[in-house]
Amino acid sequence: MKFTLLFLFSICYISLNAQDSIQKRKSFCLRNQERVRPIRDTVIPAGPNEIYLNIAPLFTTLLGSIPASEANFSLMYKRVLKNPRFALRTGMAFKLSVNNYFEFFYPTDWYFDQTDSTRTVNKFDDGTRNKIQLNIGMEFRRKGNKRWGTFAGLDLIAGFYKSSYSLYNVLEMLDTTGMWNPVANDPIVFLDYKQSFSYYAGISPKFGLRYAFNKNWMMMLQTSFEAYFLKSDYYTRNSFGTAILDYKNSSYNFNMNGFFDEFSIAYRF
Repeated sequence: MKFTLLFLFSICYISLNAQDSIQKRKSFCLRNQERVRPIRDTVIPAGPNEIYLNIAPLFTTLLGSIPASEANFSLMYKRVLKNPRFALRTGMAFKLSVNNYFEFFYPTDWYFDQTDSTRTVNKFDDGTRNKIQLNIGMEFRRKGNKRWGTFAGLDLIAGFYKSSYSLYNVLEMLDTTGMWNPVANDPIVFLDYKQSFSYYAGISPKFGLRYAFNKNWMMMLQTSFEAYFLKSDYYTRNSFGTAILDYKNSSYNFNMNGFFDEFSIAYRF
């Protein structure tokens, strides 16, 4: 009888301890779940379309780092595919057409027939510069929708570059302040004209960093380089309109645009 009672008591004790252990494990799991915090830096994009405007040239030209004629402006459109780790890239880069008439002298003091009050000066007109480049490619993005993200891409590029230069004779007169100024009623004599036209095609790897402010707006830093085949046509004529130099040239080129050649603001929709 004693043995039977002892056996029943042992079974009850083991059962109670097992239930208590289960309750403790459940309580521990619940406490662990309560400590899990939501990721605050997750930003869900507003849509698969992204438009980028490169604002880096605005800073470089305003600060005087490069002239406006050398600034590369660009627009970019990206379409995120069904797999969000990939995006289609297409865009355009261009240089502004700037006429710096009489603002660049070559050489700085290239003059002759000087008297006490007059002199004839050769002035170099930097003419116009036009450049347009088109690109299309693919982009691979790091998995996730967090604010910070990295990407790598490869673009096919094609474009053209045109420039013209002119050389003139200008008669200048010394004024009472000691400054040389062009004589208004004296005609400017044209001496020489040069023109170049180039077109190219190649590839351009891209690497960059993105940061999302919210679901619609983000910024991008990008570095890239270009490898391309270039064909150029050079033409020179003198003041009589006679061609004195006309030749073509082909070459392979490599261009590193800078550590961060693009700083863009993007809108997503």
